[in-house]
Amino acid sequence: MKNLTFFIKLGIFLGLLSLAVFLISAIGHDSNSAAAVILDKHALLAGAPSPKIILVGGSNITYGIDSLRIERDVGRPVVNMGYSLGVGLRFALEEVKPDLKKGDAVLVIPEYEQFQDLFEGNGAILDLVQYDPSLARHITSWRQVREMVKYFPNFLQNNFKRGMVEPLFRRFGLTIGKSERRYYRSDFNAAGDLVGYLKDPRSDSIDISRLNPGYINPAAIEALSNFTAFAKQKGAPVVFIFPSYSTPAYQENKDTVNAIYKKLQQIRDLVIPDSPSDFIFSTGQLFDSSYHLVGAGREDRTSRIIAKLKTVLAH
Repeated sequence: MKNLTFFIKLGIFLGLLSLAVFLISAIGHDSNSAAAVILDKHALLAGAPSPKIILVGGSNITYGIDSLRIERDVGRPVVNMGYSLGVGLRFALEEVKPDLKKGDAVLVIPEYEQFQDLFEGNGAILDLVQYDPSLARHITSWRQVREMVKYFPNFLQNNFKRGMVEPLFRRFGLTIGKSERRYYRSDFNAAGDLVGYLKDPRSDSIDISRLNPGYINPAAIEALSNFTAFAKQKGAPVVFIFPSYSTPAYQENKDTVNAIYKKLQQIRDLVIPDSPSDFIFSTGQLFDSSYHLVGAGREDRTSRIIAKLKTVLAH
């Protein structure tokens, strides 16, 4: 009965969402928006031959991995499904399940916040669902729906600004406020990596990511454990790789990060070939956050991942 109530509420919400998406599309649907890349990522995921490597995570794998180089060096197709921390780890795991085949390897590389309050995301699933409504089937908790409801006003405002206000201002040669970095669907490569940012200078100041001290969301550990068991039944190993992380952020959050590591080690059949300290990067290698890397850092990290993969996949 509880599940039935959830799906009824979810159906009502998705009906309202569909209406909103229709209205937004009528205002001005941007097919080159960064979020529209989810269409390309899922097409690639469905079409890539097995055995393939699937990268699952947030923006740390969007900004910071050379998937095409992994593909060349390891000899398997690579699909980078990463988009944003805000979609949450629960959704990121669910959305790859239908295309998981025997012999595939799933590299789970989430940000540490996804083991805390952002396991269910912050509502950013809406940004993806507006381009591919079928992704709504991967929404599996009421908490995700609540986060989407909270995010909805910002979602409407952002789309209205991009779809109507900015084009109107551009027509008259005007700008709205301070210029901001923005990337598009065309800034992603054939494997799903964001590469458009590599031409831009790194930020002058980078905030330290501060975690909730000592807190680990038990639902996140449970979901990753269940996903690992599901993948094993499919004949696909799950490999956990720690995210790229800045030296200052690691020092600030070391105890919490290591507590997450210990919890992960308790997950049956989850392959963990490294430790958090293996993917720590200096401030000079960061682009605009504690998780995002400039070009040199991206290549360094990719080399480290390739070395780990060659060992893991050889067994």
